[in-house]
Amino acid sequence: MSRGRLKHGNPPGDPSKARRPARWAFGAAIACAGLLVYSNSLKGPFVFDDLVAIVDNQSIRDWLRLGHVVFPERELPTAGRPLVNLSFAFNYATGGLNVTGYHLVNIALHITCALVIVGIIRRTLELPGARSAPNRSLEIAFATALLWTVHPLNTEPVDCVTQRSEPKCPKLP
Repeated sequence: MSRGRLKHGNPPGDPSKARRPARWAFGAAIACAGLLVYSNSLKGPFVFDDLVAIVDNQSIRDWLRLGHVVFPERELPTAGRPLVNLSFAFNYATGGLNVTGYHLVNIALHITCALVIVGIIRRTLELPGARSAPNRSLEIAFATALLWTVHPLNTEPVDCVTQRSEPKCPKLP
């Protein structure tokens, strides 16, 4: 331990950071909340466009024809969305038509978007021109992202597998 520094790197006498949890704890809390809220979707069946985009989609079944995977037929919901079809091919290669794997990927993408939201909001609030308390930026970002993570309006991209192509990440101005 260096002289004049606490074990966690906070300068002595700095009350704003004395009891502040580590940044990873906020991320872990968001991940746990997302897993808890969406764990009931893991056994949900393929519905609506999932049947056409995954169950009947022959382009995701053959990795050797990568061009066919990246550029699926025009009639498929994944046409014009090469990364989505590639992610479905990855899911199919690792678990076939086991719906749990597809939902796990959707949950992971949703949690990743929430963590990106934390970073964007925190950094925005710490800008020199921002009129906020810079020592509260992480807490404000965490609260906002946590609300976004568990809000009922965001269930569609997690529960309906093909909605992976339409993540509900907030748009920046």
